[in-house]
Amino acid sequence: MSRLKCKRIRQDYQSNHGCSDNQLPAHLWGGLPLGASLEALGGFLYLRKECGEIMEIKLKTCLTSVEAILPVDVCNTLIAQFQGKVAQATVLDGDNPTLNKETRSAKSLSIPLEYSPELYAGIAQYCQRVNNENWQFKLEDMDHLQFLCYEIGDKYNYHLDLGPGKNMLRKLSIVIPLSPIGAYEGGELLVKIGEKEKSVPLKQGHAILFPSYILHKVTPVTKGQRFMLVGWMKGKTPFR
Repeated sequence: MSRLKCKRIRQDYQSNHGCSDNQLPAHLWGGLPLGASLEALGGFLYLRKECGEIMEIKLKTCLTSVEAILPVDVCNTLIAQFQGKVAQATVLDGDNPTLNKETRSAKSLSIPLEYSPELYAGIAQYCQRVNNENWQFKLEDMDHLQFLCYEIGDKYNYHLDLGPGKNMLRKLSIVIPLSPIGAYEGGELLVKIGEKEKSVPLKQGHAILFPSYILHKVTPVTKGQRFMLVGWMKGKTPFR
């Protein structure tokens, strides 16, 4: 979407709603990746012209599965298999992994496809089905799954899963809590649209899906250990 077109949409919205610049919905001021088109607007209020009038359309931001997609025994097996193999998690500076405990202080392990093709296939199929029902992003592949361990004091500040370098193809993020309720305290998953924060319920084995450009964070763990499985569905090309 061109900057000129974005400007016209902002002006139209202001004219029809009588609002000032600081009252505009967040995405009209750059809550999206640069150059994103309407494909990238799942989860946001967005505007379109129809018969000369602006239509408001709300799409889903974050979805949690009603049923667990990983049984309890699989969650426990993943914890037992990987909790002793994690290393300090990094953040990307361009394409370069960098340690930054002020931003991210958890530990992680990349799980190769060879460990369990069935695990990858099951998660990818679930993501594709939910995506087709809700966002209709063009998904092609899946990044390596990551096993995450958060101990007391560990956190991850607000960030996007979508970014420069190798992360630019990410479109849909999935989070699966492996720990049972009550195994830890703190470690809340928050998603943010504009000025609004939403706390996402974390149930063992239940999947949480959201577009990879959604701001989200993990609050510090205050007790116990928090184990998660995360992954990202990718497109052949970036959002455009």
